[in-house]
Amino acid sequence: MTRIAQRFFVNHQIEMLPWPARSPDLSPIENMGSMVAQRLTQITPPAATPDQLWQRVEAAWFAVPLEHIQSLFELMSRRVEAVISNNGGYSGYLATDSGRNNTSQKSINLII
Repeated sequence: MTRIAQRFFVNHQIEMLPWPARSPDLSPIENMGSMVAQRLTQITPPAATPDQLWQRVEAAWFAVPLEHIQSLFELMSRRVEAVISNNGGYSGYLATDSGRNNTSQKSINLII
């Protein structure tokens, strides 16, 4: 949190809860990024141009099943509980914990 925001909360006597701001456990977008990166490493050969890389990133992003994205949000309460139980530390959840990561490499290649 920025110093300006911190001062605002102090000046207005707003108590802040401890928050592991950089915890990927509590950020669905971090999990999506991880899934996209994982898919990109499976595509060979590597992208030859920035445009080709962008096309592959988009294809990998849109290949993530909507059900999997929904599950990231559904698991959030469990992730929060796990982070709290670990005093703000890593929860042990991974990007693919929902078990719904069914997009195959073949479908990604078809999109590309």
